[in-house]
Amino acid sequence: RSKVTGFRFYPVYQPQFRDEELEGKELQAKVTARYQIDSHVYEYLRYSCGFTSEEINRNKETFITAQEKITDLIGELALLNGKSREKNNPKGWIINALKGKIKDK
Repeated sequence: RSKVTGFRFYPVYQPQFRDEELEGKELQAKVTARYQIDSHVYEYLRYSCGFTSEEINRNKETFITAQEKITDLIGELALLNGKSREKNNPKGWIINALKGKIKDK
């Protein structure tokens, strides 16, 4: 008889153990931010705040929740954009300021 040198395990998808929230996030990650964020907000982020589409996609969860919780998001972004001009990293400052405003609401 030969010795056992190892075991190999193969993952098997079991639908009864799926996580609804995680599945929703995975589906949301596949769709670009352009279709999930209001077009006016998306255009403002691109052309007034200077975000690239890739940067918006990386932070789309923040922008989507901000859109749901803040009624006048473009006005809020305009204020933040004005304040961010004197910061070292204006885009990062806008995103972190939005996260703070989301927590407050």
